[in-house]
Amino acid sequence: MGSVSSRDVRTGKSGGTVKIADCGLNDIQALGTALYWDCGAEGSGVYDTVTKKSVTLPKHEGALLGDGYVAWQKDGVLSTTDVRGTTGTRKIGTPRVAAKGQGWTVDRSGGAVAYVDAEDAVHVVPSGVPASPLTSADAEVPATANVKTGAWAPRWWLSKPAASWQLTLKHAVTGKTVRTLTGGETRGALGASWDGKDAAGRFAADGAYTWALTARPADGQGAELTASGRMQLRGAAPVARDYAGTGSLPDAVPDLLALSGTGSLDFWHGTAAGGVSGKTVGAGWPAGVTAVPVGDMNGDRCNDVLVRMPGGELRTYKPGCGKALTPTAPYTKAGTGFAGFDVLTAPGDLSGDGMTDLVGRKNGDLYLFTARTNGTVASGVEIGTGWGGFSHIVGVGDLNGDGLGDLIGRKTTGVTYRYDGRKNGVKTAVKIFSRWGGSYNAIVGAGDLTADGKPDLVARDTSGRLHRMSGDGKGSFGAAVQIGSGFGGMKGVF
Repeated sequence: MGSVSSRDVRTGKSGGTVKIADCGLNDIQALGTALYWDCGAEGSGVYDTVTKKSVTLPKHEGALLGDGYVAWQKDGVLSTTDVRGTTGTRKIGTPRVAAKGQGWTVDRSGGAVAYVDAEDAVHVVPSGVPASPLTSADAEVPATANVKTGAWAPRWWLSKPAASWQLTLKHAVTGKTVRTLTGGETRGALGASWDGKDAAGRFAADGAYTWALTARPADGQGAELTASGRMQLRGAAPVARDYAGTGSLPDAVPDLLALSGTGSLDFWHGTAAGGVSGKTVGAGWPAGVTAVPVGDMNGDRCNDVLVRMPGGELRTYKPGCGKALTPTAPYTKAGTGFAGFDVLTAPGDLSGDGMTDLVGRKNGDLYLFTARTNGTVASGVEIGTGWGGFSHIVGVGDLNGDGLGDLIGRKTTGVTYRYDGRKNGVKTAVKIFSRWGGSYNAIVGAGDLTADGKPDLVARDTSGRLHRMSGDGKGSFGAAVQIGSGFGGMKGVF
């Protein structure tokens, strides 16, 4: 008796039961956190489900619940009572028809009361009670979205109409705004949809993003609604060197590729802690293959791998997201005549077309092979001479944020230089270490292993241990941190 139960109409979940009066209810109205109740001659009032308090109303013959008030009529006179306890009760006017919803009504989302008088004139009278701010009564914001199967589609249920709204998405690591979605007047549910693309129509990189919503109230009353949070984007543009993860699918963390002593090209999964753990095994490769992790060359939103076969043929393998790299995986013949190259590495984009290019050294000269969307590479163009004195030439990605890939080169003396990329080439050397890497027999540009927006290095020493050197954002790298061991038997680390 005098109790009200609630249920979420979206989920079917019970919201519980509250007792609001000690009488038999013959009318219930709900608005926000307020419940209007009426027991006829036994009384009426408004119960607040948050404060658990009830305001008793004067005797009346009909009432409608508004925002912070109740409009009611008795003996033909229309009045309002502030249920928040600030302005009390005041007379509004005399409707020609006393029945609620016929001669008079309220704006449930605002502060106005409307009625028609005996001369058929329409009156819209402010209730005198401050309107509630625009809020989100409920929200459904997915924490993860795979845009290969559907857009990220958050929803917010508004307490009253919004005049306009804006939803801004930023890359969580770099803080750069990737997309801004906007909308006009919205009533009820505010819905947005993000397909994972940036403002230029290109897929954004997989990973963590922050979102911030702002909605302006249509009645101009109160502050704007604001809400914010984080979401994980998947199925968009793959992160550099991300092929697989502990859950099989790519996880927006770069992976290490290594050739085992038994001929298996394995993706060692990068971890959120900046190391490697677990692997996706790709067995069956002949001795003497060289692998170069590259980006998505065929537009399927999965990273590909260039593999030089023992005879010098270069192939673009497309294993697919989360799949093992095996000789039977789909591939495209990318080129021939690569047997004479003693270095093959991918610095990132050197041509300015957004695709990862290939750099190789032959007879001490450096060549650039620009990537093509059909999975092949263009003929080599010489971009440097006198590179024979380097023990390692490593493509490291974009170190200086100019959108072009960069190289580092380690001389046999241990002196190490950085070569910033320029359009279809590299710039003058900048020394970053005087004596470095003497114990390293493999050095690779590992991508952003530490999720700080800066490309890192991974190196194997002569004892088979793996070390990570984190990028410092200034074109150099920090001290070595061991992240693995037992890699001494690997025929190659790429």
